[in-house]
Amino acid sequence: MPNFPCRAADEPCARWLAWLLLGIVALCMAGCAGLPADVQRKPSVAISDGADTILGRLVQAAAPPGEPLSGFRLLPMPQFSLHARIELARRAQRSIDVQYYLVQNDETGRYLLRALRDAADRGVRVRLLVDDLYTAGADPLFASFASHPNVEVRFFNPFPAGRGRFGTRWAWSILDFDRVHRRMHNKLYVVDNVIGVMGGRNMANEYFLRDGGSNFIDIDTLVAGAVVPRLSSLFDMYWSSPYVYPIESLVPATGETPQQLRERFDKLTTGPEQLHPEEPASTDLLGNNPLAKDLDAGALKLVWARAEAYADAPAKA
Repeated sequence: MPNFPCRAADEPCARWLAWLLLGIVALCMAGCAGLPADVQRKPSVAISDGADTILGRLVQAAAPPGEPLSGFRLLPMPQFSLHARIELARRAQRSIDVQYYLVQNDETGRYLLRALRDAADRGVRVRLLVDDLYTAGADPLFASFASHPNVEVRFFNPFPAGRGRFGTRWAWSILDFDRVHRRMHNKLYVVDNVIGVMGGRNMANEYFLRDGGSNFIDIDTLVAGAVVPRLSSLFDMYWSSPYVYPIESLVPATGETPQQLRERFDKLTTGPEQLHPEEPASTDLLGNNPLAKDLDAGALKLVWARAEAYADAPAKA
């Protein structure tokens, strides 16, 4: 018998060999994994008639006369920031463009998706662009969301295989590390091309003080007026880039009908554990009302100034 360096009873050595073989297999599989070719990306751009919406008219009424300016309101408190996004979705009439590094499959992420779904059911066009780094295991959620009329979902710089788990994604793409480690950190939420929210918060519990462990302290800004079309053009730049893939090109069809997929979305986003935030009861740290109160009164309280907006080109990835 040959004298192997490890005996069957040598469990640590056996585990080491198993991991070595697993690594070799992963490397071999990674060499076969690749993003789909000849992907069809339906052309779309930001709407141009948002000024004729309810939100558009409110922004116009709030803007000072003279030179076109941009209006701003800081959103330092997380409950006011989430409330602003949900209220804008509820009042949208034409379009909602959403771009985030992270839309987590947790109470906050699912609550936002339900609000966007409700808007789409009213006929609002919803475009959701998410970086693919932290979507492991969430393909059923995003695919069922994308099954609704007026909804499109795309992923930035996606993983081509092993999508169910974070580790398998990297194992399949280990030979493509120089690409997959480049991510999109943009955070943008634009409604009817007239008003939106931008800043530091992603869509996850830990950004809204709802996580049982650590929570992040960030700030967002409500933005309206002249700079918003520029923000929308930056969204379009990413949305139409070759680094962005429609979810249909990445997630195999399950054979379910659109109606079955929509029912699955309801099951995934409904239940006693889901988030049901109430409108903040008082003013925030800066003395601002919850956005719904101002919108109902038809008087937006904003600080107006000249502004410009910039973003890294998608090709930087």
